[in-house]
Amino acid sequence: MTPVERRVADVLCATLGPDGLRQELLTQDHLMTTEPLYVVYQKQRIYGLDPEHAQHFVWLSPDKGDGRSETTEDSPGAEYVGCLDVDRFVTACLTRKAALEFIQGNSHRLNGPYVFVESLHRNDEMIAVRKHLMGAT
Repeated sequence: MTPVERRVADVLCATLGPDGLRQELLTQDHLMTTEPLYVVYQKQRIYGLDPEHAQHFVWLSPDKGDGRSETTEDSPGAEYVGCLDVDRFVTACLTRKAALEFIQGNSHRLNGPYVFVESLHRNDEMIAVRKHLMGAT
């Protein structure tokens, strides 16, 4: 094992310990996904879209800061604009448990966070890291 591989393994095992991370990787629910990677996303709203590109419409008015905030139609200076909610990548974790703990620890900064499982299929480098951590190398 190279020094870089050893350092990566040490960092990844720091929270659960090497046996804890190995056990979590081996026993977690893969949600029918080969070589799973648990990705945390959050919702982000994009304002000011043309009607043909908007999912829905909201009223915006100037707030006390530098931006605008959603409001009601009868607010002074309110403007009716199209908007779109998109999923924004936040972080990726090797275990579902770590992804849920990340959300729990950072929920005050996240907007509608959720965990989605992506596959590392054909990503030889990441598959090798997972296998190493599971003790299969």
